[in-house]
Amino acid sequence: MSKTFLAKTIRSVACSAAVLAVFCATQAQAAPVKPKKPAADAKQEEAPQPDKKFPTKASFELKTINGKPIASSLLVTFSLDESFRATGSAGCNNWSATIYPSAGQRLAVGPIALTRKACDKEAMQIEKLYTAFLHSSPLWDVDGSNMTLKLPNLVMVLQRSL
Repeated sequence: MSKTFLAKTIRSVACSAAVLAVFCATQAQAAPVKPKKPAADAKQEEAPQPDKKFPTKASFELKTINGKPIASSLLVTFSLDESFRATGSAGCNNWSATIYPSAGQRLAVGPIALTRKACDKEAMQIEKLYTAFLHSSPLWDVDGSNMTLKLPNLVMVLQRSL
């Protein structure tokens, strides 16, 4: 992965996190809005699907970032237990955090603890991107053996592993 791509992606994640924080703050202060009455000839929308159950006791390994495969030499993993304690490898260092799957299939992530190893530049860039991404409350979806984590400008696909 190129240095420019990673730098742009990290900036994009940081911007997305800032926009999300501002949006959440304004929504918390906004007055409730009355729903509009649908027009008589308008189609009724389908009822929203209930949130999926997040797969606890499963491990996932990062495979792609925005459709581009990560280097096979990098191991980036994610696992969540039934106590909502998440652990994994961030490409260089091991990480852990409390993560709650919340309404709307978002991940609410507490502070992330990391070990303090130094690695090559690419591994450190992926680690910085991955941890910033997790901290930005991405949307999640699981389809078969793949878990997709999404922000407006960034999509990570993880595959179930042993």
